[in-house]
Amino acid sequence: MINPVFDKKKHIKWEYRIYTQYLDDEELESENDWLNKGGKEGWELVNVIKDKSDVSSKHKMIYYFKREKISQ
Repeated sequence: MINPVFDKKKHIKWEYRIYTQYLDDEELESENDWLNKGGKEGWELVNVIKDKSDVSSKHKMIYYFKREKISQ
């Protein structure tokens, strides 16, 4: 019987960040620059939740990011 050889590559380790922002309609439309900046730093947007805000003129946005953890 032949035993298959599996890739012994290490599992990727991740680090995570969660940001909460309160944005009005105009800020909500222009958040692409902020998101692209995080992407250039290696952060991948995994999920975003638009939630109720205590401030009626603002949207509560919760962003979940991950990127590969660099071993030190």
